Amino acid sequence: MSQVEIADADLRTLVERACGGEDVTLVERGRELARIVPIPAAAAADTPRVLGRLRGQFKVPDDFDRPLPDDILDMFEGKA
Repeated sequence: MSQVEIADADLRTLVERACGGEDVTLVERGRELARIVPIPAAAAADTPRVLGRLRGQFKVPDDFDRPLPDDILDMFEGKA
């Protein structure tokens, strides 16, 4: 794992380093801010997704798409 000062960071270069397997920590004046890490091979974009993997494990309620009650809708819209 290497540390890079955020003021000197070039995102494209850091992503390339992560793709090469390196963990890169972004720091500012010695304080760790973020980490760029490679995605594990199992989660890579070229892994095909399996549709219907959870079929039969849960049921979507019949009223799933009914409108929200006014009080809950108000909370989402910041009116409550």
